[in-house]
Amino acid sequence: MNKLRYRIYQFMQGRYGLDTLNQHLNYALLVLIFIHFFIRLYWLNVLIWVLLIIEVYRMLSKKIYARQKENEAYLRIISPLRDFFHLLSLRRKDKEHAYYRCPQCKQITRIPKGRGKVDITCPQCHCVFERKS
Repeated sequence: MNKLRYRIYQFMQGRYGLDTLNQHLNYALLVLIFIHFFIRLYWLNVLIWVLLIIEVYRMLSKKIYARQKENEAYLRIISPLRDFFHLLSLRRKDKEHAYYRCPQCKQITRIPKGRGKVDITCPQCHCVFERKS
């Protein structure tokens, strides 16, 4: 068993491996495979195979710089969505504070609720803006 593990380790040296884009491709594959169990469509089967080939290609690629650029581009696209849901969860969990974004630098600021209209000073860029708490 150790010999096999060593061979796999040697084979994977210098290869890109797993990153966020590959993880999300993996999740999408699992969802598509689950859907494919119930709805047998030819194009869905083709899509599953294409995504699987792309994922394996990215994982075994030795062009690390190109894969990193792809991952960075993907993270740039997905980060506003992730930030939106993070802010949404903060607002849902914390009922005693209101969360606002600075209009200039987009920094999230937290103020206590129930104070009426408040002038908020951004801690990062020192921009002053007015919001209702």
